[in-house]
Amino acid sequence: MKRKNKHGEAGAVEPGTEIKTAKPKKKRKKAPIIIAVVIVLFVIVRVVACSSGGSAGAVVTTANAVRGDLQESISTNGTVKSEEVSVIFAPVSGILESVNVAAGDAVEAGELLATYDMAQMENSMRQSELQYEKSNANYSSAMSDNARNQAKLNEATVNLDVLNRQIEDTKAYLRDLQNELSDSQRHTSNALAEERMNLTNSMRENTSELESLSVQQKALQAELEAREAELKALMEQPPAASQEEAGGTGNGSDTAGAPDGITAEPDAAGTPGGGSDGAATAPAAADTTQLEAQIAELRNQIAELQNKIAEKEKEASNINNALSNNEYVSATANNSDYVADLQRKITDAQELLQHYESYKAEMEGQKSSTENTVFDSYDRASYNADKELAGITYQESEEDFEQAKSGICAAYAGIITECTAVSGSGVSNGAHLMTLESSENVKVTFSASKYDLEKLEIGQKVDVTISGTVYEGEISKINRMAEINTSNTPMVGVEVHLLAPDDRIILGMDAKLTVYTKKAENTLMIPVEAINADKEGDFLYVVENGIVVKKPIVCGISTDTYAEVLEGITEEDVIIVTSYSNLEEGMPVTVIPAQ
Repeated sequence: MKRKNKHGEAGAVEPGTEIKTAKPKKKRKKAPIIIAVVIVLFVIVRVVACSSGGSAGAVVTTANAVRGDLQESISTNGTVKSEEVSVIFAPVSGILESVNVAAGDAVEAGELLATYDMAQMENSMRQSELQYEKSNANYSSAMSDNARNQAKLNEATVNLDVLNRQIEDTKAYLRDLQNELSDSQRHTSNALAEERMNLTNSMRENTSELESLSVQQKALQAELEAREAELKALMEQPPAASQEEAGGTGNGSDTAGAPDGITAEPDAAGTPGGGSDGAATAPAAADTTQLEAQIAELRNQIAELQNKIAEKEKEASNINNALSNNEYVSATANNSDYVADLQRKITDAQELLQHYESYKAEMEGQKSSTENTVFDSYDRASYNADKELAGITYQESEEDFEQAKSGICAAYAGIITECTAVSGSGVSNGAHLMTLESSENVKVTFSASKYDLEKLEIGQKVDVTISGTVYEGEISKINRMAEINTSNTPMVGVEVHLLAPDDRIILGMDAKLTVYTKKAENTLMIPVEAINADKEGDFLYVVENGIVVKKPIVCGISTDTYAEVLEGITEEDVIIVTSYSNLEEGMPVTVIPAQ
């Protein structure tokens, strides 16, 4: 099967000649000329064949493989771009006093592109400075207040711990004093009550005894008075009296006038109360003595009773005094030095407890009021952050002021390709102002298909034609990602670095490129149209003794016209380049050498 080269037609080449090719161009309309030549050749061959009187076979043109240098290349179009593109943003916030460039202007490295309104920048810096000073003052004040509040909180916390212990101790001490006073009062009251009961019982017994003694005294006094009366009566009787007057006759006795318990003394004859011979006689001395003895005894008894009564009355007086003293002690028991001392201690303890509790309430209020005002770690971090933020803002404003004084300058020589900055307008930090593209570092970009991509490598040389001037370049980058073009074909971006650009290059212009890919020196070459292919690979038809022979080959690099043959043929082989009929191995052919 004959394979036509898609890049061009075959042609003869001298041995040792270097073959270069560019991207395939549109073919000129050569068909009428070729057809005419083929017809003429065919007529000549047929005439010769007829005149010889034999069968000539298929007519073919042939050529021999030649040696030479073969340079593979790709021709394409690209766009001139800058390799170094800087989008210039506002370095600081402020007002642009002037903008010195416009889009399309060429600038030199270090050229002043725009300036800031420095009066406004100075005011902004002063505001930041004042804010920083205010933040420092607020921080110092807050830290000072916090230190005071922390001290108060610490004081309240410590004091409350101490006060709680003191209050508990004082309450315990007060309870002990009150218990001691209560015990003392109870013991005193019990003792006085017991004494009063004993004294009352003693008084009752004494009174009973006095009453008994009084009764006895009255009885003895009455008996004494009776004996005294009897004695008086005896003493007052006449000395001579009749027996009748004496109150008896015969041996009778007169006992009518004798006091109770007093018995008259018997006379000498044994008859009591009677005289001799019954005659009345003077009171006997014995009777008088006996009465007097009785009276004396009674008086002694009365005296003894009076003494006992006096003792009992004295005892009663003593008991009354003791009862009075008991009542006095009961009434004044709470006013004793011991009780008074206890009561004073209790009063002092109560006052101290009240003082502690009042101070505790004060400390609790102090703790409650300072607990919510003392900084926690978050509050302290917030104040520190505010202070640090104000410091950073002030420092940035100083840096912005210094940076603004220098204005906005070009970092390198190039072209302003975009400018949105306007004089007098306010800009914020990072606002887009303009775009600067280097005119010293230039590249050309183009898109490569998957067929060309496999031939491209970083560092390959490229001829770049821009506005009629050819510049040297080399491939500097091959993208690792394909993009779909308008024909829905994936294409890979390639960049070519220009080695020596000049100021005649205009960014954005079209450029023609010739990329030199692989090169083979002194290699065996054949016309590309002679190559055929089947399922087993590339092959050639050669002529041996007027017969077609099929030879498999291994191809190397190729151009639009020639292909490198690595294996399969030699320079002596006659290669069929074109045929005017279908060829088959073994068929005879008529050879027309290629011109």
